[in-house]
Amino acid sequence: MSDGKGDTRPERIGTARRDERGYALVALLAMMTIMALLLITAVPNYRRMAQRELEEEAILRGEQVAEAIRLYVREKRVLPTSIDQLLEGLPRGTKKMQI
Repeated sequence: MSDGKGDTRPERIGTARRDERGYALVALLAMMTIMALLLITAVPNYRRMAQRELEEEAILRGEQVAEAIRLYVREKRVLPTSIDQLLEGLPRGTKKMQI
């Protein structure tokens, strides 16, 4: 309101007009919806990537066991009957103990 001295500023400075009051809420809801959609698409990709890493690790371990068997057969001329036979002769701190 004007105070009669030529000041024509509205009484409430910085407040939204009546037809703009819900705009911030709608914008917030739209932003949250977009973020939710992005998360919905990202989570399966993350799970798939984690599963692939586990599978790659399993394949690597299997290849290590296969190589250990090949070396055992080359040296002993017989197949091992247990994992313990593959590990015979290795020092205790050897990484191959993870097999």
